[in-house]
Amino acid sequence: MALSLIHSMPNILGSNGRINCVELARELDVPVTTIAKSFGRTPSLLHKTPSAPTLQADASALAQTFAELAVHLGDERLAKLWLKTRQPALDNKTPLEALALGRQGL
Repeated sequence: MALSLIHSMPNILGSNGRINCVELARELDVPVTTIAKSFGRTPSLLHKTPSAPTLQADASALAQTFAELAVHLGDERLAKLWLKTRQPALDNKTPLEALALGRQGL
């Protein structure tokens, strides 16, 4: 995990060194339901075991993508906005919605 991620979102790391998906949702300012759908999981799973090993690949990829996006855009607020804004290139879905739809094979 890149140091930029740790510096930009230190609250997402639990004491076990794993990403807490509930905290990730909070940091990205999106509902846990949105994160769960983008990971192909249920919200209850994320609430029950927010830093489960089975969630780490998806959580790390999303967190790293966000960190890189924030660097490229020069502002974390713009990166959060982009993740939640409908994009014509994604059939007018938000990037997070597109992730969820991709998981469902649509």
